[in-house]
Amino acid sequence: MTTIKDKYQVKKNWMGDPCAPTNYAWKGLHCSYAVSTPPTIKGLNLSSSGLSGNISSSFASLKGLQYL
Repeated sequence: MTTIKDKYQVKKNWMGDPCAPTNYAWKGLHCSYAVSTPPTIKGLNLSSSGLSGNISSSFASLKGLQYL
């Protein structure tokens, strides 16, 4: 996620763990919180970030990602 933040110069409050604790999850991320597994990023909404360009291959490392 930090690679994606740096590549697109995302100006959001992205610090620490992206999904935990739940009260401090990163803005624009949607995480799944299954009891038996660590939190997983399942959605990413960057529509208000004014992005342009190609989609980074870094998104491929987000194995639980279901939607952008």
